[in-house]
Amino acid sequence: VCYMKLSEAQTILAAYSYLQHGLVTSAQAAREGIDTTTMTRLAQGDYIRRIRRGVYILSSVAEDSLTEIRAAWLSTRPGILAEERLHAESPIVVSHVSAASVLELGDITPATHTFTSSKRKQSSATDMSHRTADLQDEDWMIVRGLPVTTVVRTIRDLAKDRLDGDQLYHVIADGIHERRLSPSEVARVVDPYAGSYGSSSGDEMVAESLRRFPEHDSATEARAYSRKSTPDGWANMMEDVGEAVASALMRQLSDELLSRKHTTPGQEATLMQGASQQTLRSKDWKLDHATLEAIQAPVNALFKKHHPASDSADGGES
Repeated sequence: VCYMKLSEAQTILAAYSYLQHGLVTSAQAAREGIDTTTMTRLAQGDYIRRIRRGVYILSSVAEDSLTEIRAAWLSTRPGILAEERLHAESPIVVSHVSAASVLELGDITPATHTFTSSKRKQSSATDMSHRTADLQDEDWMIVRGLPVTTVVRTIRDLAKDRLDGDQLYHVIADGIHERRLSPSEVARVVDPYAGSYGSSSGDEMVAESLRRFPEHDSATEARAYSRKSTPDGWANMMEDVGEAVASALMRQLSDELLSRKHTTPGQEATLMQGASQQTLRSKDWKLDHATLEAIQAPVNALFKKHHPASDSADGGES
């Protein structure tokens, strides 16, 4: 039996790995005439190391945060060069929670690698999940050599999948803060799924996202959308009392909601009341008593709506 020289095999594998972020599949190696015995010898000689079944990385190449998902993606069509796959008619695209991870949206650590393509695909790998859906060219992009659903498509897929509410809110906020998505565009995308998250509209979901996960540089934008789900009359009153008071109120409310990951409308009414009372007590805003009562009144009204038997909202103290 004749085996390929190690030096010749190393040259071939180096060429593949150069085009695939250090990775090469055993199927690609076989296509070039590199037998399994030679691959085993190269692994034993620490020239390559296995990442997953059928996928290797050159030992001289450092792994990065995308190495595992790249290896999983390569394994879905292991005989084809990555560059060729990016121009395929029905590409297999990183999607859902895996896309969120690649795009650094939210704080999600996927348990499985999720891919979407227009053609049905199955795998025996327990750490991979395949979805079938129509993907237009505008639904995906290339991120560091990987085909990944766009931020908007990723948010839509996660909302449709009913991702945990707090995780989805974080993804939405990052999409707006970090990727500069238009809040109205995100609201339109998630609107069909708002009911699954206890919201009446996509606007309300975006408001909740920005309220739970505010960003200093987007404070004005966050306040504008947060006001859409605050008590009637409070938003206008906040404009009247000044930017400093409005900012403090919204920041306090955001902090309260962040400390309680899942809230009912009644609980939110309680948090709104507590946040406004605490904020107005904590600083000398030099507002007259009538103005302070006017700020507190819409919040107290909302509290009473959800807690009709309670008398604790009657004070309107400042």
